[in-house]
Amino acid sequence: MPNARPPRDLALVRQLVDRLRAGEDARLPMIATIRSSMAIEGYENDLKLSVALDKLIEEVLDDVPTTR
Repeated sequence: MPNARPPRDLALVRQLVDRLRAGEDARLPMIATIRSSMAIEGYENDLKLSVALDKLIEEVLDDVPTTR
């Protein structure tokens, strides 16, 4: 099944995974982006913000390979 995500989204996820693998806190840039959007009312309500954060977490976790 091909991935239906746009290349821009995939590039962002790859960047976040690379940061995680390097031991960095990959969430800080995304948190800053979301806070900026909230400041200019880019997120209209708490539900929309919650859904966006849930999707971000899911995307990052889905792309991280498990090691056993």
